[in-house]
Amino acid sequence: MNTMINEDELERRYAIQKGTDALKQLRAAFDRASRDLAQYESRYEEAEGLKEKAQVLNWALNLVSTGVLPNARLDLTACAQAELHAIAKREGRA
Repeated sequence: MNTMINEDELERRYAIQKGTDALKQLRAAFDRASRDLAQYESRYEEAEGLKEKAQVLNWALNLVSTGVLPNARLDLTACAQAELHAIAKREGRA
């Protein structure tokens, strides 16, 4: 039984794993953001005045704009997608 893996198959498996890892990173970032946003929802409901409610909304906007996307590591997803596409194209499947 030959258990040797050729270089193309190894590259293919590695690219698939990178895609899996990228999706897990995306999910983790959105899961964290979802938990944080749930806390902001509670704080918003508990806020007494309009100024305090506005501040909570500002925190939520800040979380989405500066916390979610950087933590999602879109670069990892884009690289994995490009690598898979290149392999598919090379294999004549694109």
